[in-house]
Amino acid sequence: MKRGIALGLLSLVAGVLLVSGSVEWADVRVSSPVQLNLAATGQGLAALVSAIGVVLLGAVGALTIARGAGRQVLGALVAIASVCLASDLGARMPGWFASSRPALEAALAHGGVKITGSSVESVTVVWNAWPFVALGLALAGVGLGVAIVLSARNWPRGRRRFEREPATDASPAATWDAQTAGDDPTASVHEHSRPAD
Repeated sequence: MKRGIALGLLSLVAGVLLVSGSVEWADVRVSSPVQLNLAATGQGLAALVSAIGVVLLGAVGALTIARGAGRQVLGALVAIASVCLASDLGARMPGWFASSRPALEAALAHGGVKITGSSVESVTVVWNAWPFVALGLALAGVGLGVAIVLSARNWPRGRRRFEREPATDASPAATWDAQTAGDDPTASVHEHSRPAD
């Protein structure tokens, strides 16, 4: 996989994960003498979604400057973080979609929605697609992490912008040519004439 494609897809996965953590995943309707509608957000139900989004976004930034084995380590980090998110969501989803009221209440209570009281008649939860989107993005993150590990060694080498070899010839013509090329011909002189700390 090419570097630009990998970084673009990883940016997309990270951005959508961050968005999915802040939007409503479910509408909880509690029927008692008074009808209550509560919103359950991705952050409330699975806080790991936003956290992994931040980790993947940081990995995008680090991959732009990393070289060599550092890219492969970052790819492994992306894969491991995404596996953690996928396993977390996979463990929570059966409780979210449970049909029995005690299992549903326990799953929602973990997300900050507590349903208590003897006057509660029924609890209905209407889910939207965001939990499945987050799970799909976690699986995509695993695939991208593995692809980065496998292909990072073939990516073009990063530039070393401010690391230049000093001019070795001290003749006036060589100094002039070094200045014309944009090199600092006095770099080796400055390195040796620094005062001791």
